[in-house]
Amino acid sequence: MSKTQVTDTGQIKLPENIINYLNVKPGDILDFTIDADGRVFINRLPSSVQELKGILHRPGMQPVSIETMNDVIKQRQVNRICKD
Repeated sequence: MSKTQVTDTGQIKLPENIINYLNVKPGDILDFTIDADGRVFINRLPSSVQELKGILHRPGMQPVSIETMNDVIKQRQVNRICKD
């Protein structure tokens, strides 16, 4: 178990093993969640779309390039604007 102390201003320094486990870098955003039992969970939010690559993979599914994803997003934005 890792421990840290809260400063007078409410700040904490993450222990090195937690920084390494979460792969935290300066400028990263951390998400804190409290569950029904009062436990606190810390997750590092992805800082780029490249970090999300592969998280939705299913067997037999063909990979899609970032460029293709961006094209689909742009097309949907154009379609939404035209409908409004």
